Amino acid sequence: MRTGKFSYFAVGLFVISMLAVLIVAIALLTGRTGATDAYFTTYRNVTGIKFGTQVLYEGYPVGQVERVTPQPEQGRMRFRVDFTVTEGWRIPNDSVAEIAAPGLLSAITVSIRAGKSATPLVPGAQVTGQERSDIFSVVSSVASDFGDLSETSLKPLLANLNRAVQSFADVMEKEAPKVTGDIASVSGDLALRLPRILTDAEVIAANLQGISAEVKHLLQPATGESLNDQIRGILSNVNAATSGFSQLAGELQSTRANADQLLTELGGGRPRIEYHGGR
Repeated sequence: MRTGKFSYFAVGLFVISMLAVLIVAIALLTGRTGATDAYFTTYRNVTGIKFGTQVLYEGYPVGQVERVTPQPEQGRMRFRVDFTVTEGWRIPNDSVAEIAAPGLLSAITVSIRAGKSATPLVPGAQVTGQERSDIFSVVSSVASDFGDLSETSLKPLLANLNRAVQSFADVMEKEAPKVTGDIASVSGDLALRLPRILTDAEVIAANLQGISAEVKHLLQPATGESLNDQIRGILSNVNAATSGFSQLAGELQSTRANADQLLTELGGGRPRIEYHGGR
């Protein structure tokens, strides 16, 4: 009889011990192993955040989320997240509490990035919150932006492009025969005129070649005389001719003065002739 009672006592003690171990393990996993300090933060989106969500400080578990409370703010809804950490845990007042997932398949956590301030937050203060920035939220945000872009920009652009293509097709359908006829007419006219154009071009080239030869002959220096000497001689002759013209102009001016004086003298000594009516 005593053996049976001892067995029941041993089994009960074992069960109680396992329950205690389980409670201690849960407390260790949640960071609730003793007294705690309370803090809070706010977010626009709290997907995955609930009671018991782990709170990490630079990756180290220090507490858990206690409750999530909706709060209207400026016509929109924000969410206050109250959490507790190990009592006496120093959190700089410029720290940031971010919603994050440490791994691809990891649970959502509230991860506190320590700031550089030497002043710690007092218990009950607000920790600056930062929205979730893991790869899934980024992909979701990009997908949303792409959807907006598709609705506001791509669809109108495709519609305008479709209208432009249709308009061009209508114009080509109406004008293509006329344009094709004009091109054929121009091509035929060009084919008829091309031989004459080529002949005229050959004549012009020959004339240019003759003119070039004549200019070259004119500029070719005489035997034993350089081109510079010939140019100097031409300039000297031009200068001499200019001097001769200047001298001739002076002589003509002198001759004119003499003629004027002669006419004056003749006019002063001429006898007067009177008319007496036929007598």
